[in-house]
Amino acid sequence: MRIGVCIVLFLLSLGTVYAECIDDDADGHGAQGSTECLNEEIDCDDANPNIYPGATEICNGVDDNCDGVTDETGNALCDDGFYCNGEEICNGEAGCAGGQDIDCSDDIGCTADSCDEETDSCTHTTDDTLCNDGLFCNGLETCDSVQGCLQGTPADCTPNDIAAIAKCDNSPDDNDMTWDERAGFLSVCQEGTGEYVCTTGSNEMTHECSTQNCGAECEADANCPASECDVLDKCYDGTYRHYSAVVNSCLETCTCTENSCTIFSEKITDADADGYDTECDNDCNDANPNIYPGALESCNGLDDDCDGILDGSEGLSRQCGVSDIGICTFGTESCDDAGVWINCDAIMPQTEICEDGIDQNCDGKDDICAGAVFLRIFAGKDTFMREFKQFQNSNYGESTTLSVGDSRYWPFDTEAKQNNALIWFDLSEIPSNARILSADLSLFYYDFLGLIKPKAKIDVHKVSKNWEEGVGVTGKNTNYEKLNGTTWLARWYCTDDSCLWSNPGGDYGELLDTKEVMLRGWYSWDVKSGLDGEGFLLKSDTDTINSVKKFYSLESGKERAHLLVRYVVD
Repeated sequence: MRIGVCIVLFLLSLGTVYAECIDDDADGHGAQGSTECLNEEIDCDDANPNIYPGATEICNGVDDNCDGVTDETGNALCDDGFYCNGEEICNGEAGCAGGQDIDCSDDIGCTADSCDEETDSCTHTTDDTLCNDGLFCNGLETCDSVQGCLQGTPADCTPNDIAAIAKCDNSPDDNDMTWDERAGFLSVCQEGTGEYVCTTGSNEMTHECSTQNCGAECEADANCPASECDVLDKCYDGTYRHYSAVVNSCLETCTCTENSCTIFSEKITDADADGYDTECDNDCNDANPNIYPGALESCNGLDDDCDGILDGSEGLSRQCGVSDIGICTFGTESCDDAGVWINCDAIMPQTEICEDGIDQNCDGKDDICAGAVFLRIFAGKDTFMREFKQFQNSNYGESTTLSVGDSRYWPFDTEAKQNNALIWFDLSEIPSNARILSADLSLFYYDFLGLIKPKAKIDVHKVSKNWEEGVGVTGKNTNYEKLNGTTWLARWYCTDDSCLWSNPGGDYGELLDTKEVMLRGWYSWDVKSGLDGEGFLLKSDTDTINSVKKFYSLESGKERAHLLVRYVVD
């Protein structure tokens, strides 16, 4: 018996008709070709109640949720939420398979390696006891988590060393005629129980009178050493004195004279004639007259002022760069110890981009683009004019007039009849990778009565909302449809400011350009920055009566409104 048919019959008995619903597995979703089932989605397997649109996908090699993909999240279907037992694998029809346990071994013998389920990472705990070799003299071994076992610091037994003595030094027997002698001893470390022990030696010394070694008898002046006087060599009042050794002589009392150091010679060294000598004035380079204490430091890798500080540490700097024209700026560079100027932060000339308003090559001008393309685009559709009171609104091309300004005729008519106009151009001919150099909106003012009419300033704004060409209608509070289907209200007749368009940012965008119009002829507005909008709004900021300006709008005429676009493809 077909379960889906039974459901249809049951529903018919309740007064509701669900015809042709086939649901063999009774999961609430009909098979392919069914209609009028409770759930609109088609069951991709009407023989299995666990397979239907929206079912939970499991790892079984089957498209459980009927989205056309089998086991779409792969191994994630088998994830048990544990890290240390490795990533579980989805094997399709074979189901889920367990992963491989995480291997946390770091090959360091003195660390305990384990997997931490809370942090999903391996931990390695060092144990110094695993490195201990049981010896004390070589120091305490430690465990490093990266290098393994490290040797300790060996025991220092040098404090127990005893120096050897074999000389006449008048110590400790206060007699410089005796030969004092003691054997040397080097202490060594010996292992003990729970510690180490440094060995000790004998401190005993012998004292023996020696004419051979100590000169117990003064037999010749040669036995009396000369008095050493070099310790007195230094500068005295800016002059260097060199003291020579003074010869002593042997006395009958077997002692030697001790003559005082009184003989010296003066020495002045200034080989480079810079006024500074090496002895008293600390000239650090007596071969270079530009190097002396207090000299001006320069970036040359030398210590010019003899203060022991090289150029890099002196903080030497200078201006660098080639210009401060255009994008270029002067900067500062510093001197390193090798005497090289480095790290100039000046902005240098770059490759020029023509007519982008920026002087990249710093030659004082923005280069004119060679090979720029001029494209003239005529207005041919989607122009809408709105006027106040009795004037009928018309599409662009239906009449010869594109009116902008105040159309009241003094003194016959004093009610406001402000005329504004919308105009749009098809810019599809401009390449998508073009860089716009200039764009001028050109309109022909044809009224021969311009000389006797007041001047009017005509503003051109960028239109910021989508719109399409409206149908000319006479009347009040007339609407026209935007492209997105919503209504943009345009009023033609009112006695106060409630019918005026909102300020820029509301119904229209920012001001692009303003021109004062009076004499008959062509007028152009710079609209380069408005090409990304939905066209242009022409309105007058002059309230003078009868200042309306009528521009030519007939599509068949030679004075057609047009855009002159100049661009280049970089």
